[in-house]
Amino acid sequence: MGQARHLLNNPQDNVEPLLVFADKYDMTVVRGRCCQFLSSSASSISQMDLIMAPLESPRNLLRAASLVCTYGGDREELAAYRGVVMGAVKSCMATLMRNSRPSSGGY
Repeated sequence: MGQARHLLNNPQDNVEPLLVFADKYDMTVVRGRCCQFLSSSASSISQMDLIMAPLESPRNLLRAASLVCTYGGDREELAAYRGVVMGAVKSCMATLMRNSRPSSGGY
């Protein structure tokens, strides 16, 4: 019961196994729903999640992008979801790059 509750409370943990299953059995609808979920979650992933979430977790934006590209990469019907996730990655990375630049005149 504890693990089932964990999976219900953390739907991101279900995404990768579902994507693997959908890929193995060529389940287009399941693959699409997973990519849709990842893209809708991508905009709510903060910079801290990008940095602090474990790399293997779909809560990590880089992992979410990897999953969408791996399992929905060449499928035209999933292009919009890829675009959302990759846009979120670019936005977070741009913010990180701006914040990591040394201030001028500090040294």
